[in-house]
Amino acid sequence: MHRGLHIPEVVELICAAAASSTLAALARTCQTFQPPALAVLWETQSELTNLLKCLPSDAWETYQSPPNSYIVGFRFRRPIAASDLTRLLFYAEKVKTLFIEHQVSFSWSVYAALSLALPVYPLLPNLRHLTILTWQPTEHAAPHIRMLVGHKLRSLVFNLQGGPELVPGHILPYLTAFHPELTSLHINPVVFGTQSTTAITESMYLTIRSMKHLQDLNVGTLDGPTISYLATLPHFHSLEVGIFPELLNDYKTKLAATEPAFPALRQFTTVSRSFPSICSFMEMIGSDVFTELTLSFDSEPSIETHSWQIFDTLISQRFSKSLKKFIIDEHNSFEHDIPDSLDRMIPKDAFHPLLACSHLEDVVIQTMHGILIDNDFVEKIAVAWPQLRQLNLSPMGQSVEYIPSVTMTGLVPLAEHCRYLTSLTIVFDATVLDAHAKEKPGAGIHSESLVELDVVESPISSPTAVASFLSAIFPNLRTITSRDGAIRNMAVEDWQDDVEKWHSVNDTIQVFVSARAQEHHLPTCPPAEL
Repeated sequence: MHRGLHIPEVVELICAAAASSTLAALARTCQTFQPPALAVLWETQSELTNLLKCLPSDAWETYQSPPNSYIVGFRFRRPIAASDLTRLLFYAEKVKTLFIEHQVSFSWSVYAALSLALPVYPLLPNLRHLTILTWQPTEHAAPHIRMLVGHKLRSLVFNLQGGPELVPGHILPYLTAFHPELTSLHINPVVFGTQSTTAITESMYLTIRSMKHLQDLNVGTLDGPTISYLATLPHFHSLEVGIFPELLNDYKTKLAATEPAFPALRQFTTVSRSFPSICSFMEMIGSDVFTELTLSFDSEPSIETHSWQIFDTLISQRFSKSLKKFIIDEHNSFEHDIPDSLDRMIPKDAFHPLLACSHLEDVVIQTMHGILIDNDFVEKIAVAWPQLRQLNLSPMGQSVEYIPSVTMTGLVPLAEHCRYLTSLTIVFDATVLDAHAKEKPGAGIHSESLVELDVVESPISSPTAVASFLSAIFPNLRTITSRDGAIRNMAVEDWQDDVEKWHSVNDTIQVFVSARAQEHHLPTCPPAEL
């Protein structure tokens, strides 16, 4: 064997890059590769099935549950003895990440029998990340989840269906006592919302307030004392909360007195539509590294323009030097019709303060009725945000009377100033192209970074002229998508023609891209002799 393969780091790199079938072959045929190959093979597991199949073959069986379904069940055929577990425990200590999903159905007796047979706890002593997805536990099986996790657990994700109070009720106090170094806790907002009991909710809050090393938290809601506690953690960097609470004045005072509050916070995500409570929270963040803000909420009732302006002004004042991602996703719940009114569109001045955030890389402002932007504002965006990677200014609904003020030439500043922009979503008027643009699109300005363009429901007249212009300023553009008229509540006959034209633009663009690629591979012709 080559002497280079005697270097452990080299062998580990080879195993890390190998496919599963290759790893299995290496583990069976070469002593040098066996330990690192097995480590990679068993590091991440979906379900416990592979481990349980390490038991003697006469101890278990699989079946379809229910009959003729795609869900495979697992059960024991006889009692499990400690002597049956030797092989299972050998591999169990290699598991570091476990996903418990719904593809395999375990009865509570599987957990109980395994728990009784274990000579030592836990089953997975080196487990670091546990994710429970769409699992439906019973009150009998829930307590046995504790046997899975050891002191090395750092990340726990709950996403449960069917009896959501059961498992958290059993495991949260256990985490408080045995996992004080847990750094990441995600609990599906459905679990701790209106469906949960007060006792379970209080248990969650007490558990969170006992975690001294918590860095990442995702829960359905929080209370004042828990928010005040999180504000003191020196390494807490990510908060996602479903319903953000109204903070009482005494908690606001307490947070204001914490210097600095949330010193390491980088990300904040919420579905709350209470701008006053969110603004109160944002005002208290003392972090100099806050980079990501995501708000996602129902569009009814509509948020007034002055609320947007107050909020955006606050964001620009507090985080203009650090903010890199700004996402506003105002979506329709489909329980309400989209009112057809120009008055509901948000004026560009409401978002003007954000231009002070010069380090923005991802901007998504997807409002219900759209923003009244024009070429001048697009140019200001391009100059103010030169680091843009993604820009999405799409509406969820617009008046049929609305004619976009952004024209084809209005896209040129994005090509000129945003050299890293790869994805653009914007409504613009593609029906008019001035003579200068036809002769020399973009005046020679172009950007090779943009590859995706979503035109939403932009009006269009000449597909060939539009394709020529877009291809000139965005020569590597590969995908153009459009919508079906639902945003503007248009009749089928009104939008279908535009959709077909945009399909034609997309097809033509592909031809242009292919032609340019071929040109790059052609030899340069020598100049003709006179």
